[in-house]
This record gives sequence, C-alpha cells and structure tokens, in this order.
Amino acid sequence: MREDQRPTGALDGARMPPPPMRGSAEEILGRAARLPGTTPWRPPAAGPYRVRGVLGVSAAVLALEFAGQAAVALIFLTAAAAAGVSDLEGALDYVSSVDWLAWLFLLSSSAAAIAAFAVLPHWLLKRRGSADLMAWRRPRLSDLGIAVLAAGAAWIIFIAYALARDALGAGPPGGGEGSDFAGIPAAAAFAFAVVLVAPLAEEAFFRGFLCGGLDRAGRRWTAVILSSAAFGLLHVPLDDLTLAWDRMIPFALIGAVFAAAYLRAKNLTAPTLAHGFYNGSVAAAAIAEWAS
Repeated sequence: MREDQRPTGALDGARMPPPPMRGSAEEILGRAARLPGTTPWRPPAAGPYRVRGVLGVSAAVLALEFAGQAAVALIFLTAAAAAGVSDLEGALDYVSSVDWLAWLFLLSSSAAAIAAFAVLPHWLLKRRGSADLMAWRRPRLSDLGIAVLAAGAAWIIFIAYALARDALGAGPPGGGEGSDFAGIPAAAAFAFAVVLVAPLAEEAFFRGFLCGGLDRAGRRWTAVILSSAAFGLLHVPLDDLTLAWDRMIPFALIGAVFAAAYLRAKNLTAPTLAHGFYNGSVAAAAIAEWAS
C-alpha cells in the first residue's frame, strides 16, 4: 500500500478509533463494561426497608383508594340526582336498578382499585428495585395446592365465626354480598370485579406491597398482623358501621391465611388463586340466589 493510501489513523503507528457503538442504551453499557480498562457498571443498590416508610406509603395508598372509590360513587350519585332522585338511599337503588349504570359503576370501581392497589404500588417497588415482591408466575401444582388449602381455610374461618356468633346468641354475621342485579350484564360485571379484579388488586397491595415490604424490613409477624388488619378494615361497609366487627374479624383472619400462603409460595400466584376461589364461591352463590 502506498504511503498516500494508508488510513490517517494508521500513520505513525497510531491506533484506529473504535467504531461508533450502536444499539440500545443497555447494550451499549454492556459492551462498554467489557472494554479493557473500564469499570463494569452496576445499578445502584436499594436502601434498607424502613417499617415507618412502608406503613406511611401504605396509608397513603389506602387513602388514595378510598378517595378514588368516593369519586366514582359521587359521579354516579350525581347522575342519579340528575335523573330526579334526591335522597342517598334512593340514588343507590337507582344506580343498582339501571343495568348499564350498574355494570358501568362496577367496572369504574374496579379500575380505581387496580390503579390504587396494583399500578401505583408496583411503580413504587420498581423504583426501589423490589418489583419481585409483587410478582406472579405461571401456576404450578404447589401453587394450586396452597391455594386450595388457603381457600378451604378461609371458608372454615368464616363458618366457624358464624357458628360462634350463633352460639353466643348474636345471630349470623350480616353484610353479605348483595344478590339483587339489574340484569345479566350487571351480574357479569359483578362476577368480573369480585372473582378477577379484587383478588389481583387486593393481593398485589395487601400481600405484595404491605406484607412483602414489612417482611423484607425484617418484621414478619408485624407484616402478617398489620396487612391482615388492613385487609379486614377494607371490608368494613362504610354505609353500615354497625357491621364493622362482623366484617373485620373474619376477613382479618382470612387475610392472615392469604399472607401465610404468600410467604410460603414467595409470590402472589398462590394467594391470588386462593382469593379468587373464595370470592368465586361467594359470587356464584349470590348470582344463583338472584337467578332463582
């Protein structure tokens, strides 16, 4: 090769400049980490979990969920008022009696629950590098076995609580799921919300975020007790606080069973299936009573 044909970078023994790196940022960082004389890049480690921080964020998420549900209810009550219904009870009856309003209300309420209990907590955990706390996997036989046992234990708890109240002369626990639907679309929306949305959203927050976060902070018993108590509190009907203990006690115990399933399986698949099995039986009974 003649002197005037040699590449400029090869003159005087100089090294040719490396070609420009192409690809995504992750691929470029990976190749750069393998170059000689460079220090491999590592993502920053998440800070230690603090119980106070987990509880504070959990309280904010619960407040956001209640605010979202209140906003959805206010919108539909406003629609009922526009239709000429003035009192609160009549407005609730009106929304329940109009088929398209009933299923639209259930779907809107489900969307608010997914946003508050699943999307926001997952985003917060992902920022900390702990998204594995809210992870599902393809069901295995072990997950199905844990789910069946947990769902059976949940029903045993509820039946035992009802029998204990009856033995004490207090009567059966009130506040069961409603069984008066405006039509088939409303019943289908109810089944969708209770069997699919509620288990996914509630297990994501109460077991994945709250129980998992406190467990990672080194407070396993605190994780089980507080997440179960919060789960029971969620099921207290705000329109009839006389049923508070009737709902909170059995559902807190059921929440403890689901927390044990989560900690045993180390993922959300088993407790979500257990929650779905339990809610599915409740929804089936409610729809069967309505259809009969």
